[in-house]
Amino acid sequence: GGISGMFSRLISGLMSYPGVDVYVLERKDARSNLFRHIADIPEDRILPMRSLPLICERYLNPAYIKGMPKDEPYIFHSSYYRYCNDSKARNITTLHDFVYEAAKLRSPLATYVHSRQKREAVLRSVGVACVSNATKKDLRRFIPEYDADKAVVIPNAPLCDYREAGTEGKNMQNILWVGDRAYHKNFKPLVKALSGTAWRLVLCSSTLSSQERAFINDYLLPGQWEHHIKVDDRTLSSLYKTSRCLVYPSIYEGFGIPVVEAQAHGLPVIIGRCKATEEAGGGAALVLPDYTPETIRAYIASLDSHRLYTDLFRRGKENASRFRWADIVEAYVRLYQRALS
Repeated sequence: GGISGMFSRLISGLMSYPGVDVYVLERKDARSNLFRHIADIPEDRILPMRSLPLICERYLNPAYIKGMPKDEPYIFHSSYYRYCNDSKARNITTLHDFVYEAAKLRSPLATYVHSRQKREAVLRSVGVACVSNATKKDLRRFIPEYDADKAVVIPNAPLCDYREAGTEGKNMQNILWVGDRAYHKNFKPLVKALSGTAWRLVLCSSTLSSQERAFINDYLLPGQWEHHIKVDDRTLSSLYKTSRCLVYPSIYEGFGIPVVEAQAHGLPVIIGRCKATEEAGGGAALVLPDYTPETIRAYIASLDSHRLYTDLFRRGKENASRFRWADIVEAYVRLYQRALS
C-alpha cells in the first residue's frame, strides 16, 4: 500500500543522501512487497529481526537495536507506529492517517489497540511528521495531549513512475479506480453510476471476494469491467494515461496518493468531500457534493466538455509538480537533524 511505497522512496533517497548512515530493520517476508524493489538496500545495512508472526511483531517495541552505535544518539523511524526504548534512540513518527478513529473502519477492540499504539508512538517521539494539514488537524482532535504545533507536514508524492510510460491514446470509456474498497471509499456508488452506460470500470485493487464480484455483475454487463491485481508501475502508468478519469470518492484519507499520481499523468480526477484529498488535489480536481450514483454519473459526463477536460489536465499537472520525493527526503533529513540536536 501507500505506506510501503512511501517508506521505500524515503529509504532509497536516504541511502544516497550525503552524511546519512542508514540501517533497516526488515522482516524476511518483506522482500515480496510490491515496493521493495524501489529501495536497493545493501545486505550489510539490513539488521536482523525476530522471526515472530507479523500480528505479534507489529506491536513489539524494541528495547535496543542490535548493531547500532552504543555511544551516540541515533534516529529510530518506524514505518508503522513503533518506537525504540533505547535511551540513545530519538524516535520519529510519521502519521499517515486517523482512518480507524474517523471512519470507524474496524471493531471497537481493533480501533482501541491501534489508537493506543499510535498515541504511544506519538507521545514518545521527538519528531512527528503528518502527511497532510488535514492529518495534522486530526492529530489535534484525536491525540490532544500532544502539542500539534510541534508537528511538521511532510506530504507524499506519486509512487508510479509515469516518466517511463508510453504515449498510448485515450479511451474515454474507461473509468479508473485505484485502491481498496472499504466502505468509506464509496466504491459501490461508482459501480451503480456506471450501470446502463457505455463506460467501463477499470479496477486496480486487491482480490475481489465472491460477494463483490456478484455485486459488480448485478450492475455491469460482461465486458464492462476489468480487474488488475497488484499492477506494476508500467501497467498502472499506462492506465493513468489512457483512461477518461480517476474516480476517488473517499470520505476519509490521510493524503490520497492516487490523486496526485493521476494528475501527474494529466488525468482528470473526481474526488469526494474529503479534506486530505482536496488538499492533495490543490483545487485541480472535481469535488462531488454528494455520493449518489446520479451525481457521480453527471460529473463523469461533464468531462465531455473539451474546455473542462483540458483545464483539469493543465492544472492537475501543475499541482502534481509540487510533490517531489527529493523534497520529501530533504524535509525528513531536516526533521532528523532537529531531533538529534
